[in-house]
Amino acid sequence: MERASQIRSVQHFGVPVFSAICEEFQRYRESLKECVQQEMLKSPRGLVRSNRNGWHSEEDLHRWEHDSVRWLVREIEGFVGACIAGSKEQRENLDLVLLGSWANVSGFGAWNSPHNHLPCPWSGVYYVSVDNTIDAEEAGTSSGRIEFLNPLPLGVRYHREASVRYTPADGLMLLFPGYLVHWVQPNLSQNQRISISFNLRVVPKLRSGSPPPNNLPLQLTVDGERGAALSAGPVLESVAAPSSAEQRGDG
Repeated sequence: MERASQIRSVQHFGVPVFSAICEEFQRYRESLKECVQQEMLKSPRGLVRSNRNGWHSEEDLHRWEHDSVRWLVREIEGFVGACIAGSKEQRENLDLVLLGSWANVSGFGAWNSPHNHLPCPWSGVYYVSVDNTIDAEEAGTSSGRIEFLNPLPLGVRYHREASVRYTPADGLMLLFPGYLVHWVQPNLSQNQRISISFNLRVVPKLRSGSPPPNNLPLQLTVDGERGAALSAGPVLESVAAPSSAEQRGDG
């Protein structure tokens, strides 16, 4: 995704949230949806993180052997590189390392409780299939929206928004700092909604024969293996913030 001009960057609470629509999402939507559903059949219990009544896959989705997953990893590469690194010259000096990625399947009533993704520096989400679950009964509701909470508890007193919502859409990808607390509101549709979340960090590219920077291991690892090196239009709405937050989760 070499489309920096199509990426939207909005400052909320003094921190950026990036967004863009992946151009080829329609081509890969059904195959990616089928891939996630097959994994769900293999492991119906899934993991429990921030998900409530929804399914959460293992956190190794970027290693799944599937063409649609390989396409998504390439999209993450281009999107995150353009968001964080800026110019092409800057991107050539950085590596983006995927620390984990997973699928979320949310049926009726499923939601994600407030959480952040620390200690991961950056997190994101890609919406695989959500548009076809929006119906008349949900019009004007917050069904399935992701909501970011203001990290400053006195923000409202100083006329700053307490939170901001993004409305999901097929093909939408978001990127935000891992410390930003967020939650996903309950799905009010009878249909499943599928999204894929990911955590990553940005590190200086190691040149052949040069020593690593201070405190940077010679080989970046994820679960004992080298990490996967990765060489607009959401609707916003301000609302009141929930009162509690978990320290780790997904959504």
